[in-house]
Order: sequence, then C-alpha cells, then structure tokens
Amino acid sequence: MIRFFSLIFYSLLAVLLAQPDSARAETFSIATGSPNGLYFPFGGGLASLWSKELPDVNMKAEVTSASVTNIIQVSRHESEAGISQGDALRDAIAGKGKFPEAMPVAVLFALYPNVVHFVTSADSDIHSIQDIKGKRISVGAPGSGTAVTTHNILKAVGISPEDFSPQYLNYGETSDAIKNGIIDGGFMVGGLGLAAMVELALTRDVRLVQFSNEDMATISAAYPAYSAFAIPAETYKGQEGDVQTPTLWNFLIVHKDMDDALAYKLTKTALENSEALMAITKSARFMTPENTRTFAPDIVHPGALTYLNSLGVETGKWIQNIFTSTKLLALLAIIIIGIAFGTNSGMLEQNFTNAWEAVSLSSDGSLVPLTGLALLMAIGVSMIGSLFSADAWNNVTFIAGEIKDPKRNIPLSLFFGTLIVTTVYVLCNIAYLSLLP
Repeated sequence: MIRFFSLIFYSLLAVLLAQPDSARAETFSIATGSPNGLYFPFGGGLASLWSKELPDVNMKAEVTSASVTNIIQVSRHESEAGISQGDALRDAIAGKGKFPEAMPVAVLFALYPNVVHFVTSADSDIHSIQDIKGKRISVGAPGSGTAVTTHNILKAVGISPEDFSPQYLNYGETSDAIKNGIIDGGFMVGGLGLAAMVELALTRDVRLVQFSNEDMATISAAYPAYSAFAIPAETYKGQEGDVQTPTLWNFLIVHKDMDDALAYKLTKTALENSEALMAITKSARFMTPENTRTFAPDIVHPGALTYLNSLGVETGKWIQNIFTSTKLLALLAIIIIGIAFGTNSGMLEQNFTNAWEAVSLSSDGSLVPLTGLALLMAIGVSMIGSLFSADAWNNVTFIAGEIKDPKRNIPLSLFFGTLIVTTVYVLCNIAYLSLLP
C-alpha cells in the first residue's frame, strides 16, 4: 500500500515538474479598453511581450471600459496593470473628478499621445465645437477616458450637458450610430489610426471637426495636460487637410505598492523591446524613457524610476537644467550690463570701470575672455538702445574707444570669449545627448 501511494505521489510530482515555465508563472492581467480602440491591441502586445520575455510572468489583456475603470481595478488589485489617459490619471491621484478619494496608482512608462477625434457626417452643419448645441452627440462610454476628456473639453469652452443631448457610447457604438444617422456626431479619443475611426471613414462620408486656435487656447488654459495637435491630412479616408484638435498622453499604470523588482523588470522589458510593438501600431515609437520623464516626472513608480536612472536619463536632465540655468544667467548678465552701459552717459565711465572689475574678478584682467564676452553683450544691448536714445549711441562710441585701448586687449578677448562660450555650448549639448537612451 505504501508503495502504491508513493507511486501516485511521485507520478503527480513528475507531472508538475514537467509543466512548462509559463504554466507555473504567476498570472497577471492588464486592463485595457474596447476592442475597437487602441488600448486593447496595445495592451495585448505588452501582455504577449512580457509573457514571452519574463519566465515568471504570464500576462493577459482584459477588455474594459478604459481609463477610469482601469484605474479603479488597478487600485483594488483586480488588475496588476492598466492603461489610462493623463487627465483621468491626474484626477485619480488627486482624488477629484470621477474619484472621490486619491487612488494608489503610479506610472511605469508613457505610451503614446491620445488624439481627440470629433467626427460628424460630411454633410453635417457641425463645423465647430460650439455647433453641437441642440445636437445628439456621443461623449464616450461611462467610465472611459473619452468621457472624461469630452467632459473637460466641453466644460472649458462653456458647454454644459444641458446644451445638447449626450449619448454615452463606446467606439463601436459611436461609429454605428453615426453610420445609421442615430446621432449627429461623436467623440472618440485614441491614437492616430484608431480602428473605429478608420472603419467609419471607409464606410461613410464623414468629417473631423477642427478646433480653432481660440478653442485650443481656452482648453489648454483650463487643462494644461491638453495641447494642440494636427491630425495629418489623409490619416483617414476623405480627410483632405490637417485637422487641429486637442491631444494628451496615455500611460501604463500599476498599483503604487507593486514590488520594485517586478516594476523594474516590466519597465525594462517593455522599453527595450518597443520595436516589437511597432507591428501593432506605429504609436509605439512614442514609448521612450524620455517621454516618461517629460510627461510624468512626479508620478513614476520607484521601480520604474530605478530603471530610468540606470540609463542616465536623470544625469541628462541634470546637465540640461544646468545648461538652461546658465543661459538664463547669461541673459540676466546681458540685461544688467546693458543697463549699466545704456543709461546716463554722465555715469558711463564709472559704470564701465565697475562692470570691468566685476566681470574680470581681478584687477589685473586675468579673466579677459569673460570680460570680452560681457562687453560684447553690452555693445549689442547698447546698439539696440541707440535706436531710441542719443545717450546710448554716445555710450557705444565710448565703448568703441575703450576697445582701442591696447592695455585692455579687448579685441583678442572678444574672440576668445566667443570661442569659449561656443565650445561650452557644443560640449553641453553633446554630453546631454550622449547620456540619453
């Protein structure tokens, strides 16, 4: 009997050990969106990539209502990862809008910019955002990023739900409703080449509604996350010219308490294999470390941040910040020295002497190149001032006389000052670019 049970035990153990790694890997899910949008195929591509490259991860893509739902599922540990628009994500972290309390989520990396597609039939009388008043308009599915974005845009331009008849439809439903004349227009927010928009344009004569410069200025002022974007001509069938519209970024999010090592592996694997996602959508080209740093600098998960820092992105930004600060200081120096040389000519000689000593940092002129640069900037400012002031022109003449003074050796200092600044400029840019991934 003992031998019998031993045989069963070892047989079961052999079966378990014979299972492939993927069968023993922990199963995760990534909350995406509608199959008619870009979230689902993009999320599916990420899931396949992670499952293939990481032996301890078995990821699957999950169809959802998109951003708001995804954030809630991730915050409740119902999904390990999710995709969200930047506006919904910021609201979630701050605990406002659709979120009564702050959601414990963080960003692994930036994905791609979402583009607002406001579409109507080609013969519609809707030609601007203001024309939707009294119309039947799809504003996105409940719980979707499209619904959040549409709400924010309409609120910014002064349009309330009472001004039109809002229809809460997903991408596919919006497309079908426009085809069948059930609604007058609709919003679909997604990447360029959005499947539902492509299909709609192939089967019906439709038109994308353009946002004016005034509309964009108003929207961006109310919601800085939105910026102007031009949908290139011929992106969709029948689109003859560029169409200006709002855009915002999408992000891959996880729970803020995700293990740092796992967050690091997911981020590293995705960003180092982004070319594999290009077969799904060309929008994958935007999935870069620098875009993550630029558009989500304060909400990156610590594990993902560790990976970004290992690439030198942090150092690159450090050099860029120093270089930017140097340019600002130089501009300030131009203004100060320009004022010193471009004001009262009666005080000019004293101003000249003081400025000389200040920028030379020594009485023997040992830092002549710096002096020359300062004088060059001062001359430029004074020459501009000479257009408006006779005193300023006199100052230019005075400075020219000083330059001829051999004891100053200013002509040579001007040359070396310009050479040094140009060299530093080039080296800073080379160092910054070389440290970017």
